[in-house]
Amino acid sequence: MSRFALAGVLLLGCAVILAFACAAPAYAATSYAGVRSSSAEVAVSFREILAHDAALTTRKEHGTPRAIKRLPVPMPDAARGLAPQKGAAAPKAPVPAAPQPKSLSLADNFQALPDSGTAIPPDTDGAVGASHLMVALNDRVRFQTKAGASLSTVDLLAFWQTGFPSLSDVFDPKVIYDSLSGRFMFVTCAERSAAASSMLLAVSATSDPTGSWNMYQLDGDASDTNWVDYPNIGVNGKWITITSNMFTIAGDTFAGANVWVINKTDALAGATVTFNLFFETGIGGVLVPCTTFSAAETTQYLIQTFNGAAGLLRLYTVTGPVATPVFTDTGLSPTATAWSDTPTPAPQLGSVNTIDSGDDRVINAVLRNGSLWCTHAVGLPSGAPTRSAVKWWQVNPVSGAAIQSGVVEDTVTGSFYYYPSISVNANDEVLMGFSGSSSTTFVSAYYTTRVSSDASGTMQPVSLLKAGLASYFKTFSGTSNRWGDYSSTCVDPADDLTMWTIQEYADSPADTWGTWWGKLSSAAPPTVDFSSATYSIGESGGTATITVNLSAAPGTGNTATVQFSTSNGSATEPADYTSASGTLTFGATDTSMSFTAPVASDGLHESDETVVLTLSSPVGCTLAGTNNPATLTIVDDDPDSDADGITDADEVAGTLGYVTNPINADTDGDGVDDLIEIQGGADPTNPASMPRLSALSVPFFK
Repeated sequence: MSRFALAGVLLLGCAVILAFACAAPAYAATSYAGVRSSSAEVAVSFREILAHDAALTTRKEHGTPRAIKRLPVPMPDAARGLAPQKGAAAPKAPVPAAPQPKSLSLADNFQALPDSGTAIPPDTDGAVGASHLMVALNDRVRFQTKAGASLSTVDLLAFWQTGFPSLSDVFDPKVIYDSLSGRFMFVTCAERSAAASSMLLAVSATSDPTGSWNMYQLDGDASDTNWVDYPNIGVNGKWITITSNMFTIAGDTFAGANVWVINKTDALAGATVTFNLFFETGIGGVLVPCTTFSAAETTQYLIQTFNGAAGLLRLYTVTGPVATPVFTDTGLSPTATAWSDTPTPAPQLGSVNTIDSGDDRVINAVLRNGSLWCTHAVGLPSGAPTRSAVKWWQVNPVSGAAIQSGVVEDTVTGSFYYYPSISVNANDEVLMGFSGSSSTTFVSAYYTTRVSSDASGTMQPVSLLKAGLASYFKTFSGTSNRWGDYSSTCVDPADDLTMWTIQEYADSPADTWGTWWGKLSSAAPPTVDFSSATYSIGESGGTATITVNLSAAPGTGNTATVQFSTSNGSATEPADYTSASGTLTFGATDTSMSFTAPVASDGLHESDETVVLTLSSPVGCTLAGTNNPATLTIVDDDPDSDADGITDADEVAGTLGYVTNPINADTDGDGVDDLIEIQGGADPTNPASMPRLSALSVPFFK
């Protein structure tokens, strides 16, 4: 493992807070220089991993119970100030999403990994690939089919020792699936509180995690003063970005944050990776890089909780050329309602022992359709918390404005919620999973969802994913009843709509944890179409009723709309029909709506004529396309016994101005049919009127 000297921090700007009563404080963005280095690749096959895992089971250290500590992280330095969100840049409008389905629904759920009795907390994490699920916990790694069948389970240490045999301590695993490259990306910290401390990175050689992996070991501190803890990983089209908290080897005192910015092309190729390491002090810890879904996004965004009492997050960016990136504290701080940084420990059924509900650090972040989404736990109310809840955000990463934020809490039955994770699919549908418990419930796994038609700042009601089965208390001779430290929620790359969450719950027997997958399907938007491709009405029918069907009702709280219109086919408006247009609105339970198309009777015997019917601009649904556009046929229903072009009824009634003979096309016997005379201005009952047509070279025909 290479060692390298950390360069000094290059300060390009400083934060200045001016406390004026009538003026907003100013904040200058600060950029930093990184240290460029490289790390050689070690390629391992899954067969080698399995072989090493088999050998490891005979080792003394394998299976030894251990508690992985979570060290506190301070707020950023007070000198940096409480930066406001900048007002100069207008919020960037989110990219329009596809039409919204009525909701997300639980399609499947099954066990991920049970408690092995060797690690607390499990640090529940997982990722979903094209065909596989990968579970990564503090004790083991499991690969599953999407139906839940276990393909293989290996010890976490065995996985990494296959590439780096000298390792003896690995912890805090996190894994993502990069939909842009089709690869799993896996990080774990190694050798806590030691000079050999490092960050481990593995990238699958293909989309199959049971194939080969390319592994890298990244030095945490060349001076061997600090050690690496609590990783986060994000990705865009240019870089794999990894962050960690750094603590002193002597005393476990927080020292700063590491940000590794790794050339993604190198890592995907299985080559020696080049990267830039930024070690930053004074900005606090737990910087979370976004998992990015657009290859066109060239900025890597990072976010952290900044000051709960002020209701602030803080945004950071990595920009510039791939080889020489720039890490910047943007000074942008999305703002929402304040919270307490340390949630209240959570009660549970069957035990006086409370559950460690963590702190307010951001768990994960995704960049989707132009918005940054993230979540974290909070203590409420701010300043004097009595419960823990889940807070979520949608942020404009360019302006720093909070587009919306909300809190999932229970002020009625007393449930506490903690360790949340969030993801967003191509339809801007949101899934958030988390743990929860109360004095009347064991620790259980929960989830909530939202679609873009939901009211701003709200989620749909909390749903149970996996009920807790017993009380939980496990400290391994420590003092804290550890839970978490995180969970994972992600989008299925197979359709970019289905979403998954992996959560921890209290298993049976008592004092054991379990992890559980939940799969939520994004129902395709209902389709809207005419009930038939053709409609017909007699000319004297007056009004045609046109029925439009929706394949599924929108559901409670939702609507679907579509515009309709009529236009000329062989019929002409207004002689043959009256034009119609408007909007059909389907309510929560509606699957059929209709509109009317008035037709006119012109008193003439003629061929059947058509009107074109069109549906357009659907909202909350999509056009089926089967019957659209449709045709309305106006059927001529006027009998004309003498075939002179005037219906019998109109000849008898004198509708066209003259009473004529309905069984004789030429009433006055002048050799010209009655309709031709009328259209030419002659009297069809008076032969003497014919000279008036003498100047006409062509007879008038309808």
